[in-house]
Amino acid sequence: MNLMDQPFRSLSFEYTPSSPLSQSLLKTLFDTLGLERNQTRRVKSKDIITRRHALDQIVSSLLVTLDMTEGHYCSRTIQRSSYTKEDFGRDTFDAVIQRLEDKGYVTFQRGTREPYSGYLSRVFLKRKLVSFFKASGIDRSNIQEHFSKTRRQSLKPIHMIEAKTSSRWSEGLKISGEDVVFSKLVKQPGSVSQIKIMQDLNSFLFSFDLKGPEDTSFVGLKRLFNNYTEEDYSFDQGGRLYSSSHINSYQSLSGVDRSKLTIDGEAVVEMDMHACALSITHALFGVPLPNQTDLYDIGGLDRSIVKSWINLSLTNGKPLMKWAESVTDDFDKAGLQYKKASHYAPIMLKAYPFINDLEQHNITWAKLQFEESEVIIASMKELITRGIPSYPVHDSLIVPLGSQRVAERVLEGCFSERLGGSVILK
Repeated sequence: MNLMDQPFRSLSFEYTPSSPLSQSLLKTLFDTLGLERNQTRRVKSKDIITRRHALDQIVSSLLVTLDMTEGHYCSRTIQRSSYTKEDFGRDTFDAVIQRLEDKGYVTFQRGTREPYSGYLSRVFLKRKLVSFFKASGIDRSNIQEHFSKTRRQSLKPIHMIEAKTSSRWSEGLKISGEDVVFSKLVKQPGSVSQIKIMQDLNSFLFSFDLKGPEDTSFVGLKRLFNNYTEEDYSFDQGGRLYSSSHINSYQSLSGVDRSKLTIDGEAVVEMDMHACALSITHALFGVPLPNQTDLYDIGGLDRSIVKSWINLSLTNGKPLMKWAESVTDDFDKAGLQYKKASHYAPIMLKAYPFINDLEQHNITWAKLQFEESEVIIASMKELITRGIPSYPVHDSLIVPLGSQRVAERVLEGCFSERLGGSVILK
């Protein structure tokens, strides 16, 4: 099979040996690889234990994820920061994967970072490793009997809240904000309450089993704030909820694949707040929603153009007068016929005149995202009191199918209570 034809599979370290046979085989493999030693000296006892855990998780996850198919590969970033939530660090991974490759059990292809052509690192499963387990009776037909998936049950505070400084412009280029170190963030007075919110949400959701395509599981949620300032930061900018890791994240799935998720074996439904930023802006200005089911249905214009113009205007804090090149590229790919952004301004402002007053009322993208996240969190907390799990995807919630009606009422009620307006759910 050509590499490009292989489906994407991430190396998640989520599987471990669960039968006496698989545990014994991995102990034998550990001894064969000589992982208790470096080239010239014996490794410390605690590091030997860590290497053993790493070998168990790496090999188990490769075998299960690739269904013991030689020549196939799993992908993974090897940035050191991606190991902060794992049971071992990058150095241990390097040591184990190097021994596995030296002994002919895997091929490790280090990722590149070239623009437009970079790729994640890849670990290829070789015949020798597959044969090692097959010789003892472990194969595709019974692999699930010998390896089990471990479910993360907790998340540390350092992984629950994050913040970035404001982005800035330099010589015509937009420079993204910098990550704020956790030790600084927790010194802000509001950090304790924010961590408590995330602890409560995560603790409840970890008690359910979320499953889906591409080995999806629930790995915890973090809240990402924006526009951080050293003095008196109020935790009221941005604040969206993201999966604590992109690996096996349900948020990374397409809408179609998210519809295939199950929660404790039950099918799900995803409730989306239609035109969320625009609906929030209506509420902030005290303007009722128009009597129509699609807020992007304006003057017979193409819906994609309307949606882009409105959301970019809300992001920029003022009416859009010029399309970004990336936007027109998307229009061209979709075969849309469009005019200059300024052409649409009078039409859009006739429908939604308050877009002209965003800057005057200090309504920014960060404020809109914060209000969105507050509605989502309030809804999740209310659903917890009813024993209903809910998993956020920015302006939507995924809930068990049988809880749809209750969840709809809760989401609509929390929007109204927070903002005094109404929202259309789809």
